[in-house]
Amino acid sequence: MLLAKMGRTGQDYIIILEFSDGNMEQKAADVVKAYGKRVSVKTKTVTDTAMEVTYAVSLAGEEAKLVNDLKAIRGVEKAVLVSYN
Repeated sequence: MLLAKMGRTGQDYIIILEFSDGNMEQKAADVVKAYGKRVSVKTKTVTDTAMEVTYAVSLAGEEAKLVNDLKAIRGVEKAVLVSYN
């Protein structure tokens, strides 16, 4: 995957969310947008039993709180935050 800098305001991250309940996707997206300066969906995979969404986001802090808030959403099985330069 080719990753480009999203901007100079904050650190760039990839967030990978795995859902057991796809109905919670919008709630999770709202949380990501509340923390992120720039947010875009990079991939979305749907199977019979799960869904995975990958976001590119620029954050200016509170990374741990974001991941904890995402994991607290019912139906979010896994929340991964990856920094890249």
